[in-house]
Amino acid sequence: MLIDLKAQAEALILNANDIDGVLTCSLRPSNVFGPGDSELVPFFLKLARYGFTKVLYFTPALFFQNLFVLNSPINV
Repeated sequence: MLIDLKAQAEALILNANDIDGVLTCSLRPSNVFGPGDSELVPFFLKLARYGFTKVLYFTPALFFQNLFVLNSPINV
């Protein structure tokens, strides 16, 4: 359900692009974390500790980007 809502909101923003000269865009970073993160970094550390690590080779179809932010729109 959340994914559907995100897609609908993204479509609404992108369809409003260049109306009355206002430009819009949609930002969709995959892994966002910042100061005081208590979920993403500990999760990856736990996976590594128990041997659940894998090397992923870059291909255009497989692209993950981690984003450390204080304010997401400023850092993109």
